[in-house]
Amino acid sequence: MGLDESETPGRRIALHAEAWIKAAGRNKRDRGTWLVLSGPTGIGKSHALRRCRRFLANHAIDFWSEGLWPSVLQIVFAVWSRVCELPKDEWDDWLYDLRRAAVVILDDVGSEVDRFRSGEPAERLRVTLEECGAKWLAISTNAGPENWETVFDARVCSRLNRAACLDLTGAKDYRPSLKRAA
Repeated sequence: MGLDESETPGRRIALHAEAWIKAAGRNKRDRGTWLVLSGPTGIGKSHALRRCRRFLANHAIDFWSEGLWPSVLQIVFAVWSRVCELPKDEWDDWLYDLRRAAVVILDDVGSEVDRFRSGEPAERLRVTLEECGAKWLAISTNAGPENWETVFDARVCSRLNRAACLDLTGAKDYRPSLKRAA
């Protein structure tokens, strides 16, 4: 996948992402369809999700031609804070694309700031997760499972709890070591 697997967090993310990709590509649902990568900033969660999207997009026709999917795999990738900022008409477009997709990848869920305390980001997340019920879903978040109840509302927590979660709380940001090496 092109992930740095030399450090334990990177290797663990790569292995979980690879297992999710293999299951999604083959449409094998026996172990569930949702994956949450949870941990601090800088450990490779977003990088892994971008690689998942790239691999699945590059092989979507192959999966279809091998009869693993009834049609070419449709993939939606979004940074969650940008979805939260969508105006109403673009939100409707997002929902349309979301409903057509078989695979949904959401990066940085929980990082949005509800400046006006409207509750709209939480409601959008609830609606999105509800739409993803039978889809392949991969999420990255800085919030560890032990903090989900304080970060997300109860309806979102109950949905996230059904996902396979790789919790890397306490992992170190690998980026400073990359900057020193350069």
